[in-house]
Amino acid sequence: MDICKKCRQIAAFVFAMLLLLGSTTIVTNAADGTVTKTLSVQYGQTEAREMLKMVNDFRTGGENWYWNEDNQTKSNCKGSTLVYDYELEKAAMLRAAEIAYNYKLHHTRPNGEDCFTAYEGTTRYAGENIAYGYTTSEAVFTAWQEKNDKYNGQGHRRNMLSDDFTAFAVGHVYYNGTHYWVQEFRSPASQMAATPADDSTRTVSIAVKGHNHVWDKGTVTKKATCTEVGEKKYTCTECDETRTETIPKTGHNEVVDPAVAATCTTTGKTEGSHCSICNTVIKAQTELPALGHKEEIKNKKSATCEEDGYTGDKVCTVCGEILEKGSAIPKTGHKWDSGKLADGATCETGGVITYSCTKCGGTKTETIGAAEHKTETKNKTEASCTEAGYTGDEVCIVCGKEVSKGENIPALGHSFGEWKQIASPDCENTGSDKRVCSVCAFTETRGLVIKGHVWETDYTIDKEAACTTDGSKSIHCSKCDAVKDSQVIPKGHQPILTNQKDATCIEAGYTGDQICKLCNTVLEKGNIVPSKGHVKENVAALEATCTESGHEAGIRCTVCGETLEGLKVIPAKGHQWDNGVITTEPTRQTEGVKTYTCQICKITRTEIIEKLPNYKIIKGAGSTWVMNSNKELTFCADADISLFVEVRIDGSVVDPMNYSVTSGSTIVTLKPSYLNTLKDGAHTIEIIFKDGKAATTFKIAKQSSNSMTTAKNTTSSNSSRSPKTGDLTDAGIYILLLGMSVIAILGVWKRKMV
Repeated sequence: MDICKKCRQIAAFVFAMLLLLGSTTIVTNAADGTVTKTLSVQYGQTEAREMLKMVNDFRTGGENWYWNEDNQTKSNCKGSTLVYDYELEKAAMLRAAEIAYNYKLHHTRPNGEDCFTAYEGTTRYAGENIAYGYTTSEAVFTAWQEKNDKYNGQGHRRNMLSDDFTAFAVGHVYYNGTHYWVQEFRSPASQMAATPADDSTRTVSIAVKGHNHVWDKGTVTKKATCTEVGEKKYTCTECDETRTETIPKTGHNEVVDPAVAATCTTTGKTEGSHCSICNTVIKAQTELPALGHKEEIKNKKSATCEEDGYTGDKVCTVCGEILEKGSAIPKTGHKWDSGKLADGATCETGGVITYSCTKCGGTKTETIGAAEHKTETKNKTEASCTEAGYTGDEVCIVCGKEVSKGENIPALGHSFGEWKQIASPDCENTGSDKRVCSVCAFTETRGLVIKGHVWETDYTIDKEAACTTDGSKSIHCSKCDAVKDSQVIPKGHQPILTNQKDATCIEAGYTGDQICKLCNTVLEKGNIVPSKGHVKENVAALEATCTESGHEAGIRCTVCGETLEGLKVIPAKGHQWDNGVITTEPTRQTEGVKTYTCQICKITRTEIIEKLPNYKIIKGAGSTWVMNSNKELTFCADADISLFVEVRIDGSVVDPMNYSVTSGSTIVTLKPSYLNTLKDGAHTIEIIFKDGKAATTFKIAKQSSNSMTTAKNTTSSNSSRSPKTGDLTDAGIYILLLGMSVIAILGVWKRKMV
């Protein structure tokens, strides 16, 4: 027997015995100081389970390679597919909740144990990939492929392509606005039956190893104000647990608001106070009303016969403001009396006449010549509409002599306006008009002619005749309520025919009853009319068409149309449509049309074909790129590269120097130098084609230890048959024991050979 083969058999036996004695999934009691934390998370198993197909397609497809450590040569997965392990899924869901509690622990559980202690059952090989921040299973799967990385960056890829694993499960929870993902791999698979997908909200218990918290400097989550306390949140840099402290309220900083004196025209304020920090009013100021002006007239001067006066200015006695300027009062001028002749002087002889001012008492003299009278008009009377007037006599005001007589003025006569009706005439009474003098208001009236009746030509029924009482009718005036020629309408029934029924082919008829339409009295009963009987007609058969029914041959009555024999209805055949022909192809901008033709009657009908769906981002959707990572960011759209036009980020066209476009559908790769110019946060990318576009979102994240693009991974085996991930698990201990056992057995075997 080949010694190498014998060694391998012995080694396999020893290794299997070791596995029976213990495995990496042994559950131990919690260490001292371990506490239980509860976390309420949203399960997402429906979408997570979709990843099984993605991984198996990856393992069996043309891209199932990974770099070897020399970064020059590649190895490929043998193409075996993984089975979904529902027992392993329980561990994956627990691990997803644990990394949601503290992602910084990576592949160490919160209780301080290795990640694989979450497993149940027997495990020979184990591996784990973790990530957070990706919103879809497709996005995180794309990130884990790491096809643009070298060996050291392909740990997740090697786990997904490892030939050592036969079982697979995915954990996915949503917590505090973030998605957490875990892939678990192992061999062999458990035999647990399938369970329904759980997308409910679950409370998960997590064992957490106690430690001395190392708190950060804290962040003020609520700023303290004058009246309210604030809050400061501290986070442990080791486990992300938080605590809060209360920030005392600052209290008001009171400042005085000085009083403002009211003036004549502006309001004032009393003294108050307010807080200089928050502007809260501590002592409100009360508004003082304006004082208003106190008026006084100054600079007033009365006008005289010879000098102008002044009304005076309105001046405020408080502020001195001139409220209203005064105005000049014209001098009044003298008002002279009739004068007085000097003693012995007359109008006819002449002399000196002295005039006195009736206002100020001043005097003036005037020398008049002989026979020069000073006259005024006396006895003057104005003429009116009906009475004469008089022009007046001229009399000397000095000597009283009547110098000339006046003349009579004829009466003026009325000045009437238009006639206005004050009472309308009717058939039997006169009306009247009036007009008024515009000078003296004298009113004149006149009568109007009686119009007389306008009799109607037909009688009007004043009272309807009844069956037992007379009625009446008369001729009415169309203008008023007068009547003439009243006549009696004799009483009596008004017969009508009722209950009349025509005879048909099979039913008797009735001549009808005579009744009074007023009182419903039956005046005369009717008679029965015998049925007529059918008049038969032979009807030929009628073939049914696509849309109209037909019938068999038979007999029908020509009078009532009743079917007497046969004439069974043959339903319409209905159209027999062909498979249709697309007469207008749909595009991504317009709908299409498909035309169907009936194979019997050749009529056509059409159906609308929906527009072609817009292109999709099939790889890279929802990606996150970390600043200064010096990695490219790739998106793949399901459109032919020949249709490519341009790339837009946040609606702006990107210079082609900042990206590359390659085929394989259409692959757009953004360069790091361009990505570093974008702000951190969410962005949109649109790949524009001639006939549509593909769009998605991605995030730019600041570089930190919790970068979402740095998904962690580990595997429990570092043998040459398993892709290495850089993390050594507890399985290494068993490999070491296996090696030592093999050496020992070889030694014994050699001794036996000797």
